[in-house]
Amino acid sequence: MDNRPPGASIYEQYAVGFLRSSPTVPRPYHCGSGTLVSVGGVHGILTAGHVLNEIERDDSFRMLSTTGPTRYADAREVVIETGATIRNWDGIESRGGPDIAFLRLPNDVRDWALLNRNFYNYSTRYDLYIGGSRPLPAHTFYTFGMIGESSEVSLSPEGWAGIKSQFIMLLGDIIKPNHQVAPAGPWVFVPETSASMPHSFGGLSGAGVWAINEAEGALGRLLLGVAYFQDPPAKNGIRNIIFQGVDWSYDWLIDTVAKKFPEEFQPF
Repeated sequence: MDNRPPGASIYEQYAVGFLRSSPTVPRPYHCGSGTLVSVGGVHGILTAGHVLNEIERDDSFRMLSTTGPTRYADAREVVIETGATIRNWDGIESRGGPDIAFLRLPNDVRDWALLNRNFYNYSTRYDLYIGGSRPLPAHTFYTFGMIGESSEVSLSPEGWAGIKSQFIMLLGDIIKPNHQVAPAGPWVFVPETSASMPHSFGGLSGAGVWAINEAEGALGRLLLGVAYFQDPPAKNGIRNIIFQGVDWSYDWLIDTVAKKFPEEFQPF
């Protein structure tokens, strides 16, 4: 994994990838990334709207993590419950967005993840950074998710067997939108060049974009938004990654989760 910051092993516990398999899909395939989050006590996955649309084509999907599994049979199955999703996406993948979604986890997967993974807790970070009104302190910017071109599911005589899931951490910088021109416009993540840079960031959609300052401990890991689009490569071959910033990943998400799950949501 490239450019790992201090505490990366803790930070990686928030990230998940998606694997879709059904009778209608001839070969299981990786179809996006997400971040485990807790919004007012409602536990789920923050991802892109078009990624949620893909995994919703069937009643369930497989959830993958940086620590495995390496066998298809061991991948955590997630059954999508009725009424467990919210999104803001018009059905067209475009640079302008919005393209953001939330999937509330069923209780069995939530309980497993609470024991084995980390959830980004909005309740403890909301006052630190809300709606883009506060300037960012000195942070390092990263995005972390799964890369499709390096991930695959192999075939064995017994059926689908081995899983190779390649997660990548990218260091870069961010460009915020002009709030006078586009108050809730897309943000841009500009990756630093790397010898192991993939040709395409396909599969990274839905991944979290982070501002990290390990000197502040856990509160120094600020989830800024959700990646959902990649620009064509520039002359240097690098593609910018477009993401929904805090106007969506905080204001819209918190408000929408509170309205969607009023019996579970705990105001903060």
